[in-house]
Amino acid sequence: MLLFEIPEELKPALPPTEQLSKYDSNHSIHSDWVKIVFHIFKDGKGLLNLPRVLWVNKKWNLQELHLNIFDYYKDLMIRWYKEIKEQGKSNKSQRPPDYKHPDTGEALNYDSLMEMIQKESLAQQYKTFFPAMFTKEYQSGKLKRSYSQSEMIYFLKVENTSSYRQNCHYCETSSCTQNCPLPFDDSITVLDMLHKTAQEDNISFYHNERGKSDFILNLVWASEFETPL
Repeated sequence: MLLFEIPEELKPALPPTEQLSKYDSNHSIHSDWVKIVFHIFKDGKGLLNLPRVLWVNKKWNLQELHLNIFDYYKDLMIRWYKEIKEQGKSNKSQRPPDYKHPDTGEALNYDSLMEMIQKESLAQQYKTFFPAMFTKEYQSGKLKRSYSQSEMIYFLKVENTSSYRQNCHYCETSSCTQNCPLPFDDSITVLDMLHKTAQEDNISFYHNERGKSDFILNLVWASEFETPL
């Protein structure tokens, strides 16, 4: 069973009883919005905790999707820095946070992080916690199997839901034994990703297919983390 809260800004509302439809899985929210399930992992280990559900807009490109997911989780990173400031340590990771301002290279602490969040764009904040994604190697497709905490705080991957011995729906290769990295690409939309499995919506969890046709993400925290942030 998946439980989730619908953000108020999406204005969820049930129509009059006589207009209720058993086919409406969006709770009368506009069809531009879709639920995406996240499975949470620790790099090199199994599932870390319960799945999460996030509402995203089908018109978002994948860069916007990355940024909005980061914005959803950003408060956890703020709390981590705050714990270091107030207690001088944290049991959340084997290592303290070691992130730098993407332009100045200055190491961040809680106060400078908060200043950056207040003054700079979400894209700039994102670069701080994912510096590996903006290297020539990453952008040329030379990806590593895993990344350290300071290179990428978490790694977003698309769950490979293709059947045995079938090409991956997303990278379209038969050699895909790992879930594919979610591209950081402004030319691909969330709807394009749904179309990879010939879907317009994420609804296969509701038809006893166990999500086999859904666009599902895996969020993989860096291996240094001892507990979820």
